[in-house]
Amino acid sequence: MYLRPRDSADERMLLALDSALSNFSLAALFVSFTILDTAVLALASRC
Repeated sequence: MYLRPRDSADERMLLALDSALSNFSLAALFVSFTILDTAVLALASRC
């Protein structure tokens, strides 16, 4: 994705932190959708 090499350790650390945060937010989104889907299925089966 990035064409030019990163030379400073701070930029590499920030890039790794940004990647970890985006992965964490994707995982949190997936978990919340799973919980929401389970709640909707439980409500639908109750009716």
